[in-house]
Amino acid sequence: MNNVVWYGIAGFEVELTLPEGAQVNRLLPNAEPFRLNRSTQQPILRLAALGIEPETTHDRGTLLSIDRNDMGEVKLYRRAQGYFVDSGYLDTPYRHHLVLNEELDQAQAEICWQDPRHAEALNALLRIGYSLAVLRHDAISIHASAICHQGEAILFLGKSGTGKSTHARLWLDHASDCSLLNDDNPTLRRHADQLVAYGTPWSGKTPCYRNEGYPVRGLVRLSQAAQNRFERLTHEAAFLALLPSCSQLRENEQIEDCFYHTIDQLLRTTTVAHLACRADQAAYHCCHAGLYPTMDGPQKREEQ
Repeated sequence: MNNVVWYGIAGFEVELTLPEGAQVNRLLPNAEPFRLNRSTQQPILRLAALGIEPETTHDRGTLLSIDRNDMGEVKLYRRAQGYFVDSGYLDTPYRHHLVLNEELDQAQAEICWQDPRHAEALNALLRIGYSLAVLRHDAISIHASAICHQGEAILFLGKSGTGKSTHARLWLDHASDCSLLNDDNPTLRRHADQLVAYGTPWSGKTPCYRNEGYPVRGLVRLSQAAQNRFERLTHEAAFLALLPSCSQLRENEQIEDCFYHTIDQLLRTTTVAHLACRADQAAYHCCHAGLYPTMDGPQKREEQ
């Protein structure tokens, strides 16, 4: 008999089916704060985790993208009736697969249980499936470090190494009533005319798994500079600042339309800014002043 569990993430429900005897709290301890006692709504994603032998091969389809980082390698393929994901760590022979239907609401995770890091693989494939599924529901998974400051969320974006976690830490050290919401992969979701940022089970190397959501004060793209400078971005510049950090699927026209509609609505209601900065306390003050200006305050702010 299979083991079925449900998770509530950003107000969405995800259903996960595991083999009989699987201990979900050990496989996915990071997801425990999001676990539901029972199903309460239609899941946006139903994922079944199956076993696979190391030598298993597939007709993968057309390669769309390759992503390599310190967590391994992920290849995304387009198939006749959906999508195929191949993933694994570069220093091992084990590979794991995710097979998704065209609607992105049904998936199979083929896990090589012999891999000592099979729990990490399952966690990564669940994240990928979720990140694609939410695109149909006015939501986006975004690569960012998110804090909660006085009941509002602020997200810091940027290329790897630009200091997202460092800048979040500056706020935690110097701002009152401030806490970390998620350090890698929060979800942005629209509710009527309000954008809300949610914590998720995926927070990179920082164990921060908060099942909470807060209205967004602003999204700030970071870059390193000798002088701190905050600038609110216009619609086009804001779009270009957000795009590299968002999970998306350009090869599906319907989903791409949903994605761009969500981004467009986001830009109409939410502050997007660029902060060129050093990793110092003055950078925090510069950013804070830019996000919380006085009524007559300038749109640009600089500090030595």
